[in-house]
Amino acid sequence: MEYSNPEFTILVGAEPNICTYNALIDGLTEKGAGPNVCTYNALIDGYCLRSQMKEAKNMFAIMVGKGCAPDVHSCSIFDQWILQE
Repeated sequence: MEYSNPEFTILVGAEPNICTYNALIDGLTEKGAGPNVCTYNALIDGYCLRSQMKEAKNMFAIMVGKGCAPDVHSCSIFDQWILQE
């Protein structure tokens, strides 16, 4: 299943991708609205979806390094993708 965001496509003129979302999170962080565990989980799942396990693990390390504790879903994302390999 491919995700599509027609509102974003109309506004920006392109389909969003992982770089788009990373830039959005960076911008929010600069405004004092940093990412939470749900945000990190979405990014980690997106990297896994594209078989970019190294990037997913790096994002997990960034999450923990910034003091954001992983939850059950964080760990289940990796379990799900490891089992599919």
